[in-house]
Amino acid sequence: MELDPKAWQEDYPAGLLEAFQRGGEQWAIPWFVDPVILYYNTDLFQAVGVEPPAEGLNWQTFSEKAAAISQPDEGVFGALILSHNVVLPTLIYQNGGTLYDDYATFSGPTFNLPANTEALAWLTGVINNQHGFPTRAEQIRNFGQSASDLERAINQGSIGMWYDAYSQRGGDFTDPARAWPFNWGATALPVGKQAATTAQVYVFMVSAKAADGDAAFGLLEGLSRQRPPSSICRRAIRCTEPSNLPNWATSWRLKRAVRRWRANC
Repeated sequence: MELDPKAWQEDYPAGLLEAFQRGGEQWAIPWFVDPVILYYNTDLFQAVGVEPPAEGLNWQTFSEKAAAISQPDEGVFGALILSHNVVLPTLIYQNGGTLYDDYATFSGPTFNLPANTEALAWLTGVINNQHGFPTRAEQIRNFGQSASDLERAINQGSIGMWYDAYSQRGGDFTDPARAWPFNWGATALPVGKQAATTAQVYVFMVSAKAADGDAAFGLLEGLSRQRPPSSICRRAIRCTEPSNLPNWATSWRLKRAVRRWRANC
């Protein structure tokens, strides 16, 4: 199989490819990028006469909207943190901070950088002073503390805004069985000192022990152009049949590889 060693790279943003390069070599091909975005309950905003969030929203306006929606006595809150692992790093990056002092060597964390502590102080103030988010005690009292408890809080219409992955309600990962029973919207995350988000990136890689590196790379190049099948098979999606492979997958090695891939779905 003849492959142009550079032509395929034109299909990707340069920064996305660079994230998986070391020593001038490309170690993985991005397949699907799942960024964190801001979801909101349109019905709650309309009920209190507040404009829903829109692209370009900053931290200050976000916190004001969250406080305007919150009715703690009614068990309704302007915003909710589904995962601190998502929200906290995002706020740090938006405030110009970083999690490591050197991403090449990962030599040490940077918890005490002023930009990092400022971001966490802002979030603490929104929770404790403006009551935009529920406090820990309010969250447990009203909803519980497990991931399913927090999702249920959103489903019952008690939360105005929340950070979550694009795949939760967008693109090919959407699960119709989990449809929200209210009108909702989505937009870019609030902007701090700079715009930033975090994302999971799904990639294809070729083993160094592959018997036919060119054939394996050809398979991955072709698969990377297909619609992402929901994290491969976690949500019962259809996998590619070897007999229906596109024209880039012609060798017996490629068909056998896809049979193995499908067997795991």
